[in-house]
Amino acid sequence: MLSADVPVCLNCAPVLMRGAGDILEPAPPLPETPVVLVNPGRPCSTAQVFRNFDGVFAPPADVPDDLSDFDDLAWFVEQEGNDLLPAATALVPEIPAVIEILQAQVCCVAAGMSGSGATCFGLFREEEDALKAVQEISGEHGSWWVRAGVLNRPERY
Repeated sequence: MLSADVPVCLNCAPVLMRGAGDILEPAPPLPETPVVLVNPGRPCSTAQVFRNFDGVFAPPADVPDDLSDFDDLAWFVEQEGNDLLPAATALVPEIPAVIEILQAQVCCVAAGMSGSGATCFGLFREEEDALKAVQEISGEHGSWWVRAGVLNRPERY
């Protein structure tokens, strides 16, 4: 069996993942979104996260038909959260601190944990602000993996 991230990556387009990542649906229109990814460099086994998980997912989100406005996307991301956060934090206690550090960046609009962890993300309005955040976080946490990119950049699809 393939892990959930393989099918989603093969699609090479934005999708919504539900359940344990096994339910894929087309995403509504999304804006190009600068993002910073941060991993504290600690192992976070997906299998162990699911063993730690209490098995109770929140009800499926009522996803708007259009999230092409950055503010709408950021609001939606902040509202939804990640049901696996407590289970992943039990394995990697630094995860909440990583999210707080991302949120503390001057122009970070929304932050959270990606998938089953331990990588966390911050959304930014401007690519330059994301690059500044990478410098700031890397300077303070040299052993962490920290990268910037742009989500939903059309030339990628």
